Amino acid sequence: MGRVGTGSTRAVVVVGGGVIGLCCAYSLHRRGFEVILVEAGRPGGGASAGNGGWVCPSLSAPVPGPGVLATAAKWMLDPGSPLLVRPGWDPSFWGWLIAFGRHCNRRDHDRGMGAVAALASAVTQQFHRLQEAGVVFEAHHQGLLLLFMSRRAAEEEMALLRRIPHLPPAALIERGDLSQAEPATGGLPAAGVLAPVDFHVRPEAFAAGLSRWLEQAGVTVLPETRVVALETRGGRAVAAVLAGGGTLPADAFVLAAGVETARLSSRLGARIPLRGGKGYSVTFARSSPPLRHAIYLSEARVAVSPFREGVRVLGTMELGTDAVAPNPGRVAAMLRAPTRYLPQLTLAEPSPPWSGLRPMVPDGLPVIGPLRRVPNVIAATGHAMLGVTLAPATGELVADILAGDPLPSFASALSPARFSS
Repeated sequence: MGRVGTGSTRAVVVVGGGVIGLCCAYSLHRRGFEVILVEAGRPGGGASAGNGGWVCPSLSAPVPGPGVLATAAKWMLDPGSPLLVRPGWDPSFWGWLIAFGRHCNRRDHDRGMGAVAALASAVTQQFHRLQEAGVVFEAHHQGLLLLFMSRRAAEEEMALLRRIPHLPPAALIERGDLSQAEPATGGLPAAGVLAPVDFHVRPEAFAAGLSRWLEQAGVTVLPETRVVALETRGGRAVAAVLAGGGTLPADAFVLAAGVETARLSSRLGARIPLRGGKGYSVTFARSSPPLRHAIYLSEARVAVSPFREGVRVLGTMELGTDAVAPNPGRVAAMLRAPTRYLPQLTLAEPSPPWSGLRPMVPDGLPVIGPLRRVPNVIAATGHAMLGVTLAPATGELVADILAGDPLPSFASALSPARFSS
């Protein structure tokens, strides 16, 4: 595309106020663009609000991969399983599932893992730079502890981590040493893997810190403002968005509205096969003993994030539904997992269950790049469970695109053009 950001300061409207949109607005403002951010709800109030806040390059492998279909088929018979697929009678969702299945192979998995790992290669430095610039948020740098009921599974995880580029070595922790690393385990799991490069933030504090920074920097943030239409110019560019009863003209537009990006981009003739992967969380006000790490209960696919105030338990993937309301049975199944892996942990004063839709495409990779028919519109979505991890890197890549800077080689793997055929 052309050098949208050359010459005088150019105006950009960012649609979507989750962590992806907020980081896009941040990076664009730092590059000298005039930015307006539009959010249908409150900034950080969607899928960014109730997740674990993990910054986890070690878990950057795409969801589709070898063996996933067999595991998913087994889990489909169990309504409390980590993955629940509700295909219904929607032909488009069946098409999405078929496309997902085509990517469940070693070649696509390794290629995707390489692209995501390259995008995530500088995440630690990027989060440090955000703090140095004055973005205030809660962060914990003790690493990520993955717990396994099978030592063989822990060894397989170690082998996978060795294949991810740019990662420092992880450490295998034997059962006898687990209680010293994390007392709440009680020595029950068979083994653990400590990924030292990973850390976690409180996601709602991260979103709030970005939103405050943008407003203090003079960026216009419009909450509770839903984009209802896009006004095109000559069929090859968007001239304005219609939102909140008004018109917002700009030179370029970033669609970072999660699953909603599919609807907006389809009006421009672009097909981005986004689906919402529904996840759940419950935040507890108190825990004993205090947890030392963010913890992944590997076979159960459940995460535990300790914050300064409280502990959040989260997990599950539910496909085939757009209903945001929590399913009580799946919440109960999720909350049973910590008792298996962390028998010494006591959690008290739970909040009401939260659920949200993670934007996913069939190949499991983010979608970042210009739309082919309207290249002044940039998509930034599809991050699945890696929204917080990849948010700063996505913001930088979007700013590179709009500034006309040279792009890294992995950018083509993330382009929405891959769906054009």
